[in-house]
Amino acid sequence: MLQAPRIVRWTLPALLLTLLIGGYVIVATSGGENGKPGSSAPATTSTTKQRHKPKRVKVRSGDTVASIAKRSKLTVVRLLELNPNVDPRLLRPGQRLKITK
Repeated sequence: MLQAPRIVRWTLPALLLTLLIGGYVIVATSGGENGKPGSSAPATTSTTKQRHKPKRVKVRSGDTVASIAKRSKLTVVRLLELNPNVDPRLLRPGQRLKITK
């Protein structure tokens, strides 16, 4: 009968110590806001869309809508959709055309 209390006397503190260390490790390694360890604040999410500048390509001498579309890996139709105010017959060197939204 003397053995059982001695085992409980050492097992319970060891178990509590293990739980405390495990809890600390989880909190310390979990990324909080901005990925900082130990931060328990929830990360905020933005509900507004981030606006990116559209990518553009510069018209070179001798370029056609087809050559610009091919160089930009677009179809002619898509290039003209992105640039509705551009007359494909009146391209000028130095003119900039959108290739992404």
